[in-house]
Amino acid sequence: MVREGLYQPPPAGESGCRIPPGQQAARPDAADVPLDLQALADQCYHNGACDGTLDYAADPDPPLPGADREWAAEWLQEKGLRPRKRPPRRKGRPRAR
Repeated sequence: MVREGLYQPPPAGESGCRIPPGQQAARPDAADVPLDLQALADQCYHNGACDGTLDYAADPDPPLPGADREWAAEWLQEKGLRPRKRPPRRKGRPRAR
């Protein structure tokens, strides 16, 4: 499940979307240690054999909310994982062949 606002577009000049690292304590009395959430997500994707099995051309089910849906579609198009939508064809004169 993707929570609204969890994934954000990358800052200008950067490619891809990365999950920022977090901090987590192993015990209540222990110091926080860095937690690389992106590495965890990458490993789950690899171990789950998702590469090559997901249809990025189709919208997810359930659908993402408005702004997230638009951002995801644009990001997938930039990565070449989803074809760009063609503008509607104008009616009128037929194309020359």
